[in-house]
Amino acid sequence: KELLAKITTEVSDNIDGNFNIQDMEPALLNGFPNISVRLIGVTLSDSMYSSHKKNLIDLKSVYVKINLFSLLGDPEVMKVTIADGSIYLFNDKSGYSNTYLFKKKNPNKKKKKGKEIDVNRLGIENVLFTFDHFERNKQFKVLMNNMDGKINTKGDVLDIIADTRAHFYQLGFNLDKGGFVKNKDLDADLHILFNKKNSELK
Repeated sequence: KELLAKITTEVSDNIDGNFNIQDMEPALLNGFPNISVRLIGVTLSDSMYSSHKKNLIDLKSVYVKINLFSLLGDPEVMKVTIADGSIYLFNDKSGYSNTYLFKKKNPNKKKKKGKEIDVNRLGIENVLFTFDHFERNKQFKVLMNNMDGKINTKGDVLDIIADTRAHFYQLGFNLDKGGFVKNKDLDADLHILFNKKNSELK
């Protein structure tokens, strides 16, 4: 319970939203000296949740693999896997968007001393990504069946190579004209560059 409270507090201090973890438990070991924990019922909602009833993040499980010896100093997170749930982004007709939750809560706040935790591998299993832009009548909807990615950090840029299997429900740039890539499957190695400083994705 103490560890669960620390994780919740640490995330809540950096995100301007309602973050919650129902419970946590040990997961199957993946080889010494690594240990794994499962975070159960992970949700993140914005300030307008009472109106639209949609969590930005709603996951049954988040698995975190940690190097056991690293707990003596700076924790080394070997892999984070999000599983069985959804990530929902939207812009409504008034211009309001829940994507503000991705911005740091206190960008000018001084960082605590200590090494920043880097994640070397990322996994996604059975997670539905949806983006609704109601003002422009857009919808992007993709089910990530499975993704196993390696992450290299180069300054502010995350260089990600990911073995990916996904199902595209649609890429709808104007729903009145229908969507593109409807009900198509993807099986490919993706190369993604993400700039943490300006949130640019390539």
